Amino acid sequence: MPPTVHRPPSAVLVKAAAVTNLTDARYFAAKEVAFLGFNLEEGTDGYLDPMFMKAIREWVEGPKIIGEFSKAPMSVVREAAAFFGLDAVQVHVDQGDLAVLDGIDLILEIPVAPNFSPEHLENDLRLGEPFVQYFLLDFAQNSLDWAFVAKDIDFWERICR
Repeated sequence: MPPTVHRPPSAVLVKAAAVTNLTDARYFAAKEVAFLGFNLEEGTDGYLDPMFMKAIREWVEGPKIIGEFSKAPMSVVREAAAFFGLDAVQVHVDQGDLAVLDGIDLILEIPVAPNFSPEHLENDLRLGEPFVQYFLLDFAQNSLDWAFVAKDIDFWERICR
């Protein structure tokens, strides 16, 4: 009997984050990523002037265009989404009341720390569920790798379902 090969589920989506130039945007679009993320929050690392995002957007086809925000008030995020015609926005879990963004496709970024609380994570997911289309669990921010996830794979499989 041949060995079992684990393949990711077909629902896996790839997002290119903090895109800052046309070359990268076209590369990722050619690789058929689902989302191109642009940091549109002035005063933060990796900020891209929205005028450049709009110009890049004209040259790529396929991926949804995501505005990335990490500190801005939700009302500002909502205005930016409408003004720039974003397909969706990405916000940080601690940014504020998600209900303000009701009706906008939303990616909720949740950082995972080495000492995370499963209960806290489940609570964040439950609170975001009515408003969020996609959850982005950020392991890289805390330099976590697959070994961290593999320690409790049953938990991660359950939480991702």
